[in-house]
Amino acid sequence: MEELISRELIQLGNVNKETISIDLLNRIKLIKEKTKFICLNKHYDANYFISIFLTLPFMLLDLRIDDWKVIVEHFSPRKLIDERNPFKGINDDKDNSDLILLNKYLKINPLDFLFKYSKLNNEEINKCVIFAKTYSFKFFVDEEELKEDLDTFYNITKVELEKYSKELITQGFVKGFINEDEMMNYLNNEISNMT
Repeated sequence: MEELISRELIQLGNVNKETISIDLLNRIKLIKEKTKFICLNKHYDANYFISIFLTLPFMLLDLRIDDWKVIVEHFSPRKLIDERNPFKGINDDKDNSDLILLNKYLKINPLDFLFKYSKLNNEEINKCVIFAKTYSFKFFVDEEELKEDLDTFYNITKVELEKYSKELITQGFVKGFINEDEMMNYLNNEISNMT
């Protein structure tokens, strides 16, 4: 069932509250294994992946820290970004959609989560670090633009996202980065501690 629904969502192209039918929405609500369904959609760009969550908040708001561990580990192996030619992979963010979602919309530090909780090996964590350093701008959104997008296109409010973020923090997540400088400082400190 999950595979069929995933294919239907892909056929929609742009997933938002205007494009999803009531019938499809009701069938998605019946999915029991949410992490499996989420991981089926890891092969698509970050905007598509994130739009699923923002359009279907019931898929997002029930996820706990253990679910996020499964999701983050399932996204591996991740593609190694060529740091010398960052423009080559600028649109290839599908392997890191989970990390982008955590910081950009949920205001959760995805890198701290990787370092502390994931079972990923050092090579996989290094791929995530390189992606974050190379495309740090993808981890942030203008707050006014976010509010407008949520109101216009999606079925979740900023207040709901903030509430969920606080719940995740009580489970062990760390508050996300405010800006690129803060993220880069964090990465530089973590990398120097690893060596």
